[in-house]
Amino acid sequence: MKEVEFMIRTNMYAETKKRLAENGFFAFSSKEVLGRGRGNAIFELEDASDESKETVQPVLIATRLIVVWVADDQVDELVKIIIDTNKTGSPGDGKIFVSSVEGGYRIRTGERGEDIVL
Repeated sequence: MKEVEFMIRTNMYAETKKRLAENGFFAFSSKEVLGRGRGNAIFELEDASDESKETVQPVLIATRLIVVWVADDQVDELVKIIIDTNKTGSPGDGKIFVSSVEGGYRIRTGERGEDIVL
């Protein structure tokens, strides 16, 4: 079993949900997060208590973090859907991370293993 975490632009969330559902990936979790990549950062100056000091902090961008748990043989299909839906060719399109999951349990029934995500 695999955990696929991906971050996408907030304006792509609705289309991504639609494409996931159309391809049988109905179960996932998501949340709004703030972050930035390692590319050219936009910085803003904040007032400091001591006028001789300036604090420079990177601007964080709103994005969506989505997590999907799938069987091992579904990873390539899921990744292709994510890329096809979200790729614009510009910085900020997002990132995908795939991790192995040792196991999982359905609380209601006590079932365990890949059956809980299929």
